[in-house]
Amino acid sequence: MTKYIELEAAINEFNYQSQFYDAEWGNKRFAPDDVETIIRSVPAADVAPVRHGRWIKMTGMMPPEYHGHYECSLCEWHGKYNIREQDYSYCPNCGAKMEGE
Repeated sequence: MTKYIELEAAINEFNYQSQFYDAEWGNKRFAPDDVETIIRSVPAADVAPVRHGRWIKMTGMMPPEYHGHYECSLCEWHGKYNIREQDYSYCPNCGAKMEGE
């Protein structure tokens, strides 16, 4: 299972835990088991995978009013109104990040 964590949250947890670790010796090093325990204790970050798509120019058998407009390469969305490539850097329908031709 993949778990994504926020870097700052992990650093904060290490800093917090280090104040309790081996204080009598002044040693702030962690054993491998301690490191794993601390990392597993950090809550999962709220992330979603990034989908990558591109705008495809609508041509061919389309009615003439669609020519020169674009649709999403992943979900084929072109909206209620025809869009141009430069109108969106993300598809409003599926959320794909549009990266060039």
